[in-house]
Amino acid sequence: MAEALSLTATRAAGLKSQFGTMGKPLNAGFAAEVGTTCALLAFHGASSFEGALDEAQGFGPTHAGEARATAWDGLGTDWSFPDVSYKFHACCHGLHAMLEAIAGLRADGLDPAAVESVVIRTHPRWLAVCNKPAPETGLGAKFSFRLTAAMGLSGVDTGALETFSDGVAQRPDLVELRDKVRVEGDPDLTDMQASVAVRTDGGTREAAHDLAAPIAPETLADSLHRKAVTLLGEEKASAVQAAIPALVGEDGPASLYATLFESP
Repeated sequence: MAEALSLTATRAAGLKSQFGTMGKPLNAGFAAEVGTTCALLAFHGASSFEGALDEAQGFGPTHAGEARATAWDGLGTDWSFPDVSYKFHACCHGLHAMLEAIAGLRADGLDPAAVESVVIRTHPRWLAVCNKPAPETGLGAKFSFRLTAAMGLSGVDTGALETFSDGVAQRPDLVELRDKVRVEGDPDLTDMQASVAVRTDGGTREAAHDLAAPIAPETLADSLHRKAVTLLGEEKASAVQAAIPALVGEDGPASLYATLFESP
């Protein structure tokens, strides 16, 4: 493991400037590819300097890291899976709290045709990440508060991959609604929170959402199944869902983790 991590450290990459392009998701793919390749190289005997992560001229010091040895605490014994934050929309994470708040308004019967203006408040960090004001491509739409808000208000499925196309980004009704949206930074919000205020001829309706708030297990299961259907199709997604109880067993998550990590 030490050899694999050290080899991976010397091939680190991933530029924020790729946001809004195919390069953005490829960053994660390249990282996974390099990690797998380095694990295989280490397995077959490739060696490297084992202090490549934290010692002088290693990854931490040369990439403005703190190189704290405590970062290794719990490695191999503490697992982070219970704290995973899931993405149920096929777009930038910074948009998700806003989209969940809008989903709540739609569930209460908000009519997009009655919308006069929309104000979105988000943590200021997202203004430099996913605030493209008028994207014309599907990739650009994945980083646009205004356009994805219009999608959400109009009932467009933001969890479906095919939603983020050039045609949808340029749809006249969505563009018209997009131009009624204003985005504001609010330092009092965390980067997991957002609030939405929608003004109609009947008054203003507001909603907020916190992605860090606990999700009821049954709600999470339903949401994950819908996402799996989008990615895999109904047949495969249902097969995966049916297999989960057997994997978890009586010991709950601990049994599932053992199954995943100890299986050939």
